[in-house]
Amino acid sequence: MNIVQQEPLRRSIRERRYAINDDYVVYNIENECDMSLDKDLLTFKKAMKSDNSDKWLIASEEEISSMGVNKVWDLVELPDGFRSVGCKWIFKTKRDSKGNIERYKAR
Repeated sequence: MNIVQQEPLRRSIRERRYAINDDYVVYNIENECDMSLDKDLLTFKKAMKSDNSDKWLIASEEEISSMGVNKVWDLVELPDGFRSVGCKWIFKTKRDSKGNIERYKAR
């Protein structure tokens, strides 16, 4: 009868290093960068009272003319007993890769 002795298992002595989640690190860096930038305005009134009101007004006029060119809607009379659909302006400052203001965008 052949009896084979098994050698004991070798345990690794290498120190374990866990992977760093790159998305988490990038998210934190982006979050820190965004905190230093100016916040975008939330309402039309605030945009018109701000220091850059002339730029916001130009951006909103460009958006309205763009909608007219693209024929986004038809202007019709509102029938009795119906209410019109409301809308809300969204104002965003578009920045380049260095964080400089590239343009003012109104939607």
